[in-house]
Amino acid sequence: MKKIIIELLIVAGLIVVLASAIIFAVDPAKRFIEARNAERWSAANSILNGYLNYTFNHQGTEPAALVPGAYYLIGTGADAAGCAAQETSLTVNLAPALVGAYLSSMPVDPSAGSELKTYYYLTKTDNGRIAVGACLAEPVGSKTPEIKVGR
Repeated sequence: MKKIIIELLIVAGLIVVLASAIIFAVDPAKRFIEARNAERWSAANSILNGYLNYTFNHQGTEPAALVPGAYYLIGTGADAAGCAAQETSLTVNLAPALVGAYLSSMPVDPSAGSELKTYYYLTKTDNGRIAVGACLAEPVGSKTPEIKVGR
């Protein structure tokens, strides 16, 4: 009987050691950061697709009048501060034009976003290209990715 208990304790100890090694190797904190950044890529792409589909379906009329070269924080609030990736000086509310027909809801940053401040930005270049980016991309290791999509 004592031999069986000792064997069970040894097996349980080995399982604990292996589980600890696996958790250390997988690095769950890094995986959560990568998952949030992947969500930011997807959300930026969704906003851009909704914006461009609206423009196409309305014969070139954009859902918002944008000043070329300016960076807009997307949201319903008036405060444009807080975007770490780009200095935003203006806000734009795209929800009335996009939500329902082009987006099920306006995407918000997984860490800090809200309807007032989604922490995604929008810009229009001088030649008319639209770009959407994430304000709060998280560093993975020593590099912070630039999360920005444009067409």
